[in-house]
Amino acid sequence: NAVSGRSGGCAMMRDASHVAECVERMSESIRNAEMITHDNGVVEAKNEVQLSVKHRLGVRDASTYDADRDKGLSDDEAYFECEEFVRAITKNSNVSKLQVHARLGLLGDFTPERTAEGRLWTPNSADQLKVPGGGDDSDGGDGKTSKKIDHKREQYKAKKLARKATIHNRSVPPLRPDVVNRLAERFPHLEFVTNGGIKSTEDMRRRIDGTNVAGAMVGRSVINHPCSFSRVDGLWDDATTTTTATSLPQWTREDVIQSHIQYCIREEERCKHQSDYHRELLRRRLVAVPFSLFAGEDGNNAYQRTVRKLGKRLKGRHMASSVLLG
Repeated sequence: NAVSGRSGGCAMMRDASHVAECVERMSESIRNAEMITHDNGVVEAKNEVQLSVKHRLGVRDASTYDADRDKGLSDDEAYFECEEFVRAITKNSNVSKLQVHARLGLLGDFTPERTAEGRLWTPNSADQLKVPGGGDDSDGGDGKTSKKIDHKREQYKAKKLARKATIHNRSVPPLRPDVVNRLAERFPHLEFVTNGGIKSTEDMRRRIDGTNVAGAMVGRSVINHPCSFSRVDGLWDDATTTTTATSLPQWTREDVIQSHIQYCIREEERCKHQSDYHRELLRRRLVAVPFSLFAGEDGNNAYQRTVRKLGKRLKGRHMASSVLLG
């Protein structure tokens, strides 16, 4: 919402012609920057840089959006809306790749904030400030009425609404990956990458296999559960090489930590002549690397608490490798 409120992000899909103009100007700038003038006066273009655009299937007003109705619709409405957008932004530009989050984007506020009991929240007058210009009975001292504003509450509400909007946008509108597949068939000269709701390498393979889609984009799932994508290189086996990604040994988390400890030893040896401040800074960074190694797994919170506790030892003479060894 913070981005869309400034007419950025997926809010730009409201005006496809404006997005088209943006990418056309970018394409023109790239072409001008890549022109080479030779000594003989011949002007030649270098290899053109291709643009990419990440977008959703379309946008809707969150306050009037009906999720139940949307889930009951076929993919046709979303497909035709997105097809028109793709055609507009690629017609006269260098856009050759499109990453498509396969669901609608919801713009604006969702519902008024309510308490845990379901009542609309009403501010406590004791926590409010009075500012001139508001419609209250009290006098601000200059003959004008004053208005009460709870600034801390307003800031909290804004953050809460922003989080709610982000969560809703990732889960409420239904995923329609088949729309991306249809777009890839409709525009074979463009490269489409599917995005949204991919939680594993198996999901990636199911999305891509048997389609014209060029690839899959994964974001939050990798952050929340990084080791679930440890075998992702196996999806890109190269038959021309003697050693493929799937033939490489699969590391355990213990292997990763042991390898990182050896790396810590080499780095501390390399930086042993630096100041105490820089060595301590290096150690903190080295210890922080495996912090998310067990993210998404049972016991992750206890593991991260342990890493934080061990990190406090870095203020002394402890090396990062000995800290990680416990």
